[in-house]
Amino acid sequence: MNAPAPRSNVLKGTQISCMLPVIDLERARRFYGEQLGLEAVGAKASGKFVYRCGGTEVALFPKPGGTKATHSTLSFQVKDIVA
Repeated sequence: MNAPAPRSNVLKGTQISCMLPVIDLERARRFYGEQLGLEAVGAKASGKFVYRCGGTEVALFPKPGGTKATHSTLSFQVKDIVA
């Protein structure tokens, strides 16, 4: 049985987003903006605040009580995808 041919990097040049839940959005904004120096993209209608870090977006979203890491999320922005 032949193995399928390797695909080209279909995600090459794709923007990657990281979403981080935070208890105190203003405090987190000060940390990521002032301490780490990330470039602010701005607030979204969804309540998230987004920063740019190289080719990656870091989205902070308020979550009362915070969260424990029970899962990880990685998202890719694509123009079109065939399922």
